[in-house]
Amino acid sequence: MIERWHRQLKSAIKCLATEKWVEAQPAVLFGIQCSFKEDLKCSAAELVFGNTLHLVNFLGLIPEISRCLHKSFLQNLRNNVQDLQPTIVSRHSKSNVLSTKIFLTVLTYFFVRQDCVRKTLQKPCDGPFEIISHNDKFFTILIKGKKSVISVDHLKPAFVEIEDPVQLHPVLIQCRPRLRPGMADVCDLNAL
Repeated sequence: MIERWHRQLKSAIKCLATEKWVEAQPAVLFGIQCSFKEDLKCSAAELVFGNTLHLVNFLGLIPEISRCLHKSFLQNLRNNVQDLQPTIVSRHSKSNVLSTKIFLTVLTYFFVRQDCVRKTLQKPCDGPFEIISHNDKFFTILIKGKKSVISVDHLKPAFVEIEDPVQLHPVLIQCRPRLRPGMADVCDLNAL
């Protein structure tokens, strides 16, 4: 059964800004169960229980579980559930209404995709970073106070609300370069 929605689970866990993803997993699973499925016109919780589930019901279970679990785990779980925010439902239609090229000329913040070997559940993009200037193929962005020129192929639009403070200096991920097949005997992997 997990094979059907393991990508949804993995992407939901990647969206969390925490390294302790195991502690946030119950809230993520609850959110997936309550998420609206466009093809079914309801959520999985509505199919099983005949009614929508509310986050209040999920929080009501915490005192019953507290007898069995450690207090610090419960405190972290409560903090993770309190930090949850609603997200836009993804649309899986074949028609591409909005093109990335339109966003490249309009938006002022972008994520930078890292093409490297990543750790498990590591985010594929860094950012958001502010765009200073651009032409058709290259963008000049501000990373940690320094200007960097990056190809359009490595950019992904970041939809940031104006009221939200944007973290302009996120931590950049250091990655190992990808090796082509057959290069392992030429390169010393321990030197990377």
